[in-house]
Amino acid sequence: MTPFHDTPSSAPAARQRWRTAALWIGALGVAILAALRLIDVAADQLVAPFDLAYETPSLRTIELVRAGINPYSRDVFASGPFWITAYTPLYHYLVAELPASDANPFLTGRLVSMACMLGSAALLFLANRGRVALTLLAVGAFLLLHPVVSNAAFLKNDPLGLLFSALAVIACERATGDKRWFAAASAACVAAFFAKQYFVAAPVACALFLFLRSPARGLRFAALTAAALGAAVLLAIAVWGEGFWFSCYVVPRNPSSLAQFREQWAPMLQQPVFVTSAGLALLTLIASGRAAWTRSPYPLWAAASAAVLLATLGKIGSSTNYFLELALALLFTLVRSLRDAPRAGPLALAPPAAAILLLAAGTWDWARAPRSRFAFTDPDATRQHVAEMRAVAADIHRVTGSESPRILNLVHANAPLTGDIRLNDPWLYSELWSAGRLDARPLVAALERCELDGVLAPKWLRLPQADWPQDVQRAVLENYHSGLDLGEAELWIPAHR
Repeated sequence: MTPFHDTPSSAPAARQRWRTAALWIGALGVAILAALRLIDVAADQLVAPFDLAYETPSLRTIELVRAGINPYSRDVFASGPFWITAYTPLYHYLVAELPASDANPFLTGRLVSMACMLGSAALLFLANRGRVALTLLAVGAFLLLHPVVSNAAFLKNDPLGLLFSALAVIACERATGDKRWFAAASAACVAAFFAKQYFVAAPVACALFLFLRSPARGLRFAALTAAALGAAVLLAIAVWGEGFWFSCYVVPRNPSSLAQFREQWAPMLQQPVFVTSAGLALLTLIASGRAAWTRSPYPLWAAASAAVLLATLGKIGSSTNYFLELALALLFTLVRSLRDAPRAGPLALAPPAAAILLLAAGTWDWARAPRSRFAFTDPDATRQHVAEMRAVAADIHRVTGSESPRILNLVHANAPLTGDIRLNDPWLYSELWSAGRLDARPLVAALERCELDGVLAPKWLRLPQADWPQDVQRAVLENYHSGLDLGEAELWIPAHR
């Protein structure tokens, strides 16, 4: 019996089997690493009954909606309870319609965010039906990224905006051959904007893609989307009043700095999976040539996302969650480029090579990245924080003599407080007061009348601080005295007590 050996006809088939095996090994490996990390982090973050990192401002908006109060009313953010949101409202109204947990007020919002983040990744399968291994590789790479892991089980509106942006681009691709998808793409663009006003890359990418295929169709799409968005904004102002415009377009105008820009890029460039996936997407896009820009809208989505990122990342208050759309758009681009790679020649090695490289990058990150880079907490820290919250709550109730004290929070959004909390975002309010975009006199008047049972203030409140209005400091120092030392902060209580 003749031993088996590759004949001219069997050699290509054998090479194809090896390439397929390498692709599946890389895809499954990356997906398993992503699932293990995400499950571990989400299991802790979902149940944490406290603000992980700036979840409270959005939670306050949700609480207002549940109470039937206009979240953009000046009576709410300018004169008490001093709760303000800097975002468009779709996420908050969606979460407000769902059941809430008394034990953990953050839980529902985190579950919605996680569903949207996973849904955004799953849309890769919808865009690349039949290419299971390639798509699984991209989904795993996306879910391994640090800002994706940390922002999945996290009360934030970005994942909802990301979901609608991805839906818009997928619908746009189908709109070239089916007019029914044309309006769907436009509607998804408007929905993404109303989830968070920074999600404008998708409509730009869709309009450009359709224009390159057919100038008339691209112009119609741009006109339809602009008209729909303009009508929606005007309707929002009619429903919520001028506070909607102020909250969504005046409040977020924070100054930018090069230092802030560099600070957000640094942790992203330390992630092997992000650097590898971005590099692979760019290389395969270059190899695909100019035709790739008209074959699908994903390269244009990546380019528009990069432009939005560069324009906004330097803003004070930005974070690595700004990379979510760019990261997903790059992976959509990568999968489409690899999907269209020839079955023969050097480029046939691109899919398995990408899989092995991403598996190596994911394994390296898994082994070396500390948990603090991709999670806001861990089980031990959660237990410690809950114990600290209970101790602080007991002290506050004792010092103020109230079961639901009115506490003005001048320290941080996630300060471990209890009672009727006033001022949901100290940092944002300090920016608004300092820039003259909001008047601090209503708060000063409330302090002078001693309407508050306590003021949680940083220790440096006793010193001159340029970032805070002098009237606010004076009103606290003249009408309240330190009643409780909390380490880096103090609880001030009315002077007559």
